[in-house]
Amino acid sequence: MKTTTTTIAERVRALSERTADAYSWDNYEGHRWPAAIAMLVRRGYSDREVEAIMRSKWTRWAADMASSRRSYRYGRTSSADLARFLDTMGVRERAAGVAELVAGTFVSGDDSTPTPSQLAQQFIELLRKEIGYHSFAEACRRNNTREYQERDVCASHDFCDANVVMAAAFEAFGIVVDVDDDAQLALWSSAWNIAHAQMAAQAQEQQ
Repeated sequence: MKTTTTTIAERVRALSERTADAYSWDNYEGHRWPAAIAMLVRRGYSDREVEAIMRSKWTRWAADMASSRRSYRYGRTSSADLARFLDTMGVRERAAGVAELVAGTFVSGDDSTPTPSQLAQQFIELLRKEIGYHSFAEACRRNNTREYQERDVCASHDFCDANVVMAAAFEAFGIVVDVDDDAQLALWSSAWNIAHAQMAAQAQEQQ
């Protein structure tokens, strides 16, 4: 137990130092910045995910939410405020958002590897072509319903083999899908979460 606690403390210290130049750093005065990082670490986020979140506008939006409190003062945004902001999003939306933040924060040196956002966009374009506009709109609508959100599935499977479409999205970037490649599986999962969230968002815009 002591080893785990020390490891967390070391990660928090290193991440605090690495992100001290972040946009919202001075809005989390004193211990509040490392406390927010510690909260993210305890929630299971990787170092890259934590750094991407702490460098993002999410920290500012959390402060904006907190500013509605009468007692709020600039510099006093806390880890609880950031946690409350994160919890305004559903699980899929939050996962997709974090994946986008990571992709935007850490640019791969290999230009041939797409970001999760690029792959998700390619998937959506291919899916729309595969099933047609009306079926695509219906899939978006279903993704936005409680039934599909609770089942944690994408309605695109109701109209086609969506895995084949995602594989085609990979191939559009010159990547041959290898189910034994952990990096590809992580990219696949991140792109899927982003695409699912974007489809649900499109349904909300159409309402």
